[in-house]
Amino acid sequence: MSVVQSGLVSNYDWSALIKAMMDVKSKPMLRLQEKQQGFALKLAALQSINTKLLALKDVAETMDTSNEFLVKSATSSDTDILTVTALSSAATGTHTVIVNQLAQAEIEVHSGWADMDTTSVNSSGGDRQFDYSLGSSGTISVSVADGTTLVGLRDLINNDVNNPGVHATIINDGGAVDPYHLVLTSEETGATNTVVIEATTTLDGAGGTGDFQSTTFTETQAAQDAEFRVDGYPPASWLTRETNTVSDVLEGITLTLLADDPATTVNVTISDDIEGVTAKVNDFVEAYNGLMSEIYSQINYNTDTHVGGPLLGDYTTINIKTDIQQIISSLVPGLDSSAAFDSLSQIGIESGDWGNLSVDSTKFAEALEEDFDGVGDLFADSWGSDSNDFNYFTRTAKTQGGTYAVEATWSGGAITSATIDGHTAIIDGNYIVGAEGYAEEGLRVQCTDPGDGTYNANVRVGTGVAVMASNALTFITDPYEGPVTWSEQFYEDTIADFQSQIDSMQRRLIQEEERLTAKFINLEMMISEINTTTSYFAEWAG
Repeated sequence: MSVVQSGLVSNYDWSALIKAMMDVKSKPMLRLQEKQQGFALKLAALQSINTKLLALKDVAETMDTSNEFLVKSATSSDTDILTVTALSSAATGTHTVIVNQLAQAEIEVHSGWADMDTTSVNSSGGDRQFDYSLGSSGTISVSVADGTTLVGLRDLINNDVNNPGVHATIINDGGAVDPYHLVLTSEETGATNTVVIEATTTLDGAGGTGDFQSTTFTETQAAQDAEFRVDGYPPASWLTRETNTVSDVLEGITLTLLADDPATTVNVTISDDIEGVTAKVNDFVEAYNGLMSEIYSQINYNTDTHVGGPLLGDYTTINIKTDIQQIISSLVPGLDSSAAFDSLSQIGIESGDWGNLSVDSTKFAEALEEDFDGVGDLFADSWGSDSNDFNYFTRTAKTQGGTYAVEATWSGGAITSATIDGHTAIIDGNYIVGAEGYAEEGLRVQCTDPGDGTYNANVRVGTGVAVMASNALTFITDPYEGPVTWSEQFYEDTIADFQSQIDSMQRRLIQEEERLTAKFINLEMMISEINTTTSYFAEWAG
């Protein structure tokens, strides 16, 4: 059947009528699409806020410990001899260092072999063994099969699961006779890490003349300790360490020894890195303001245009904003009673419109000069105890800042009962751990045995702004259980539900349009038939 066009017979544009009817019937679907678009805007807005939340979290996590925040500047007067780094625990001041000798790894070099991969190091017809030791490792025996080449021996040593730390290589001296030398190098420096070719070695090479006995190896570099003097001590001898990285002589300071020069005294200077700390605070403020500005743009109501942001009135977003602002404006918990500062406003960091922060650079610089560590405590973690028997060890993200009353009863060298703030605590060897559901949850206190009896202490846990922000943001942005994730899932589910309804409506509208079109086509065909019949009778009657 040929296609029937609208109005071809009836001269009535019924396709326009169907369109008008379908426009009316489509209005509920259009309203759903508008709602769906609204939720899509909410989802996009929340995702944009989440990006800013994660950015602030990243910054906070780089400054929530004192070692990260209280940056110290460490300089060496001669970086050819040694370099230096310092943690926050390093005391400011200057030290002198003299390096007498560097720590070295022992190197043993074989007398030589004809080639690397042709001449066998074992032509005995059976397995032989190459025995060696490193320091106190005991004898390491490597089984060498008949026909093994020098390369094969090298690989056997390097791939041996019992290798205690000896690296085998081959060097070519370019000579005409036996130019290839097996080299055994200790992977650790220090006088105790000597490489010894043991007498039990039976690897004799082609001639059976002891080609790989200890007498065929030459010590080209001796195992030795580093020797140095710090602040003139010891006056008549040297401090020794097995490595050239020395971090256990001066607290919080790591010396990297690069060259020996007993005639040169190197000055090591440790100072507070004012610029480094200032940069960290400015990064935090910038990330915080970026978050607050983004939240403002998404929940603000424009009184001129009378249009609100996509998240206007959104409960989750408002709560996030309130929680983060509360961290910034509140007093830092768990500070020492003698702390010079207990809030950001005291060091020149003020909150303005919509919670955006500003830094009074002069006031902040003065605060750093007055109490560098005190500024650090406002941002990073800090701790203390009024008893040598109870010491702060660590905490978790759920541990709240504060001072906790700790009590432990010892009997027979073990803790038999313990409480923190009156709550029964978990006993883990010589540690007392805060139980779940309390402010002290996750707090771990290390205890020393003072003898049988019950003992008490006050243990302080300071959680600065960066610590609290990091903890809060970790929860807020948690990809599984965080409130942002829940809200995103709600919006995604709602959008999907709308789409399901829209798809169903679209199917019904298509069916309805097809039904109406079919009716009008039938009507058009009926009119055509009537016109044909009428014309026939008119001709017959005429």
